[in-house]
Amino acid sequence: MDILIFVGGAVAFTALTMLLGPWMWSSNWHNWRMFRDKNAPPPPPPGPEHARQPPLPPRDSRPPDSAPRE
Repeated sequence: MDILIFVGGAVAFTALTMLLGPWMWSSNWHNWRMFRDKNAPPPPPPGPEHARQPPLPPRDSRPPDSAPRE
């Protein structure tokens, strides 16, 4: 009896794939992400927390063994 359920599921999956395949891979469904992004509202302007940070001071590039000894 389990084999009938398995075969029925395989037949149903194949039939649905054959019937809905052209629609699923059409441009309206396959490119839904591009469609969503194209119609999305623009992102908000960056706030002060995204302002440019001042540059870091230059690092000392000498190897540690050549550092001056005190």
